[in-house]
Amino acid sequence: ITGITLEDTIVALDDTQYEDYYSEWTINFSDGSTVTDFPVWIKLVKSLLPGDPIIPNMLVVLQSVLSSTAAGSPFVKYKANLVAVKAIVDNAHEVFVKNRNLGEDISFFTAMRLQEIAMEAIVEISPVADPVEVFAQIIFAIETFFSPRPHFQSLQDLLAEADFKVEDVFLGPLLDSGFLSEKNLNALSRGNTIYVSDIVHLILDVKDTAMVRDIFLSTYFNNFQAITKERNCLKIKKGFKPGLSIPRTNLVLTRKGIPVVIDQTGVDIRLAVLRANAAAGAGPGPKDLDIPFGKLPASSHYRSVQYELPVLYGTGSAGISLSSSPERIAQLKQLQGYLFLFDQLLANTLSQLANVGDLFAVHQEKSKTYYQQTLYDVPGAQDLIAYLAGPDPWTDFISAASNDYTKLLDEAGEPGDTFFRRRNTILDYLLARTAENRQDYAAILSTIPGKFSKEIILHDKENFLEKYPSLSMARAQAYNYTLNTGGTPDVWDTENIGGYGKMVCAKLGFISNKERTLYHLITDNFDFFNAIFPPGTRQYRFKDNGGTEMMVSQNTFPNDAAATEVVKVFLQIGRYRENYELIQLPSGNFSFKLVFGLVDMVYSGLAVLANRTAAESAIRTIITIIAERYSMEGIHVIEHILLRPHRLGATPATSDKLFATLKADDTLLTDPYSNIVTVALPSGKEHDFSALIPVVDPLVTGYRLRDPEFLLFIQQTVLREAPAHLMVNIFFLDVDTDPAEATFDDRPSLQNFERKLKTWREAIANTAATDAAKIDAQRKLVTVIEKIYGV
Repeated sequence: ITGITLEDTIVALDDTQYEDYYSEWTINFSDGSTVTDFPVWIKLVKSLLPGDPIIPNMLVVLQSVLSSTAAGSPFVKYKANLVAVKAIVDNAHEVFVKNRNLGEDISFFTAMRLQEIAMEAIVEISPVADPVEVFAQIIFAIETFFSPRPHFQSLQDLLAEADFKVEDVFLGPLLDSGFLSEKNLNALSRGNTIYVSDIVHLILDVKDTAMVRDIFLSTYFNNFQAITKERNCLKIKKGFKPGLSIPRTNLVLTRKGIPVVIDQTGVDIRLAVLRANAAAGAGPGPKDLDIPFGKLPASSHYRSVQYELPVLYGTGSAGISLSSSPERIAQLKQLQGYLFLFDQLLANTLSQLANVGDLFAVHQEKSKTYYQQTLYDVPGAQDLIAYLAGPDPWTDFISAASNDYTKLLDEAGEPGDTFFRRRNTILDYLLARTAENRQDYAAILSTIPGKFSKEIILHDKENFLEKYPSLSMARAQAYNYTLNTGGTPDVWDTENIGGYGKMVCAKLGFISNKERTLYHLITDNFDFFNAIFPPGTRQYRFKDNGGTEMMVSQNTFPNDAAATEVVKVFLQIGRYRENYELIQLPSGNFSFKLVFGLVDMVYSGLAVLANRTAAESAIRTIITIIAERYSMEGIHVIEHILLRPHRLGATPATSDKLFATLKADDTLLTDPYSNIVTVALPSGKEHDFSALIPVVDPLVTGYRLRDPEFLLFIQQTVLREAPAHLMVNIFFLDVDTDPAEATFDDRPSLQNFERKLKTWREAIANTAATDAAKIDAQRKLVTVIEKIYGV
């Protein structure tokens, strides 16, 4: 506090009453750089007459009290309240930005002001009533009526309700205090009129109350009494919420007309218990429904049909007499061979039922769609299939996990590309159950180079289905623009892009969905060097992000340009795990290679890959680097609502930059902020932005983004996944080849846009960033977006 000024002498609101007096003060306070005026009305609760000589002395004392910074002084209490309110607002804002929808933001918070209501009433209670309990229950009932508390329920309570619906219960984010149903949420709303008759009904609903007499209500605004002794109804002023003023309330309990003395301490204790119970949540308990698990019968157990024939046939466990003629024995073997065919078919059918879980699993344990089982225990089996064992003993043959019998069964079940066709159909069925279709993208995948395009198509569908629950749950969600970890903004090189961005990336088959810099120089991870033989030729090697060599080419090239052409192919096929081949060395260690056409690369890292896990980890590192740095596959989603002006009344030099007149499809955007989203992607092309007539060339990276079919698929997916009420504008940005491109802040190049976007995102998420830094970052980003729109 830098100063306190008395604006006016003490005045009474009503010259006929000398009970409440008020004085107006101006308090000047500073945050260290800016001084702000704060008007304050002080109410003096003391009976005075105008001109009373004590008034000047009281003003001196009052000024001293107001200036005090000691504990318990008025402004110390006031500041503590402001800090508490700010914590509540910050917490509410944090919850909102974690769960906000795309294109939505909070404009500002407005505190509801309190309209205090005092009640005077005489209530007759029964002879056996506990006056403390009745008094506390009446006060609590009226308090709750004026300011309803949310009623949280446990999942068990909701399950017991007749109208329980899963889709209603799990709307929105999970709460800390159980569940808040739509019905209980709607109960919190109330009208702007309070009827005295409603208060009477509340009182009579309390146990052991008999009659209400002489009840009326009074209302106060900022300690000013506005309405006195209203017996009909009170209006709640807009922007205010009602609250029971207990100090001004005069509730009298009577027995047979005689007032009852109330133990106020006991009432306070009981009220504290009632309030605590009402404020408590639903308590610990499950936050999700249990997944019901059925019990499959042992359908794979098969008993041969041979046991069902009469004993005379000799096909059962008893067999036939050892003295039977060779012809009789041959007839039995012929019959058993004939029945073995049906046994195998029936047993395989039961095996198919037993493996139905694996058949429709997102990720299969066994890569098959036809399931078989061996019939070693069927009568006559050894005589019928022992020839497949060759010289091996029968016991070794049947104990082997794989033998000629099992191979014959597998080959008979799924010859050629049968597995791919059937598995693809099953995955399409599972996708259809979620109203999704990946056939268009599968058609695009089928054209990729490499040896395993079919496997890649299946794995892409499987991975999409695996991620689908989380993707679908938050598909319209935006990113958390305040997220930071340990004080460091977590808004770049992060998966904090929101559900919409993640769904789009998943549907487009982008391996990485991080918000990141999409353009990197090829020399960041590739190095060209002179080959030893033949002299004068060149090779290339691939390095990780720390500069450590990972793979090296085995073939040589006449120059760097020829090597770069092969690097382009490596970047296309190297993003898929299926195109890498693991090799176990004589030492027992592992290595790997990738061979396709002129691409012939082997692992050359310093780390010894002692096992398969280490080799797979190295391959994943390579795939991640290719996906995040050289695929150029990613999107930047800019919500215009976040770029709206925030500072009212600021001068042009200190205000946010307003968007210029933006157009989309020749349509003027009269409001360039609301319900508008800009999606920017790399074009996979480059040109010199400083040239008057630029020559556009393809980049070494981003080959898929130049494919017309994939380009159309990108546009359709970005628009299809966006909420219908949003206007989505899509731009494909070229890379600037001008060596001085970083010095031009307004060029609509990919590099410039990503720099400005990164700076702005980090500025608004940085709690230590100054307003000037945030304004500067926003101004520069808006300038680039205007250039992208052609302004």
